[in-house]
Amino acid sequence: MIELLVPNDDILNQNQFLADEVRYNLIHRICESEGSTCLKTSDKNMIFAQSPGHKAWLWISQQITDNHKLTYIEELLCYLKGTTLSGVCGDAETVEKFANAYAQRHAAQVHTHMVMESYFCPKYKKPSDVEGMIRQSIPEDVQLVAQFIAGFSEEALGSSIDPVSQISVAEKAIGTGNMYLWIVNNMPVSMANIAHSNQTRPAMLSIAGPPLHLSMHFTP
Repeated sequence: MIELLVPNDDILNQNQFLADEVRYNLIHRICESEGSTCLKTSDKNMIFAQSPGHKAWLWISQQITDNHKLTYIEELLCYLKGTTLSGVCGDAETVEKFANAYAQRHAAQVHTHMVMESYFCPKYKKPSDVEGMIRQSIPEDVQLVAQFIAGFSEEALGSSIDPVSQISVAEKAIGTGNMYLWIVNNMPVSMANIAHSNQTRPAMLSIAGPPLHLSMHFTP
């Protein structure tokens, strides 16, 4: 049976979901977003989460066999009857099954692509013998952060954008108090944004710096 999923729901802290949490960490943030559609099954084997204007995320427990997954997907599609989706993210095999079933119902075409990869750091060490220091960003950093965000978009996503268009994004990121800069010789050389934190780990987005530096999505 389909039920509503709420922030800090018990299903988000069960072992089955925690085993896959790194890849699905955005579900926590979606649950906290106003206007989101967040669902789960009463047996806690499936989660569907979508924020307005974005692709949905679909999680089905690894304990569910491939054939049985179709049963869950059909139940979800029946619940979502009349809802138009722009896409779905998650485990490749799971989302392929969902996409094909959705396409049959809506006479749609299926296109597969990857836009983001998550990395898990089970153990980390505090930097030693590394030049520089960390500093929380301040309003005076807004233009620099906007440049870093634009650079991140170009290097990580292949999309060239004007840094000026990211001023408001930078202001919002700095305003959260979760944007940090790495300073070397009084010069900011990279940034990292703590997108959100849950009971198990924080998730960091937009790790970026000057051109030719690696940008990624990272969950420590």
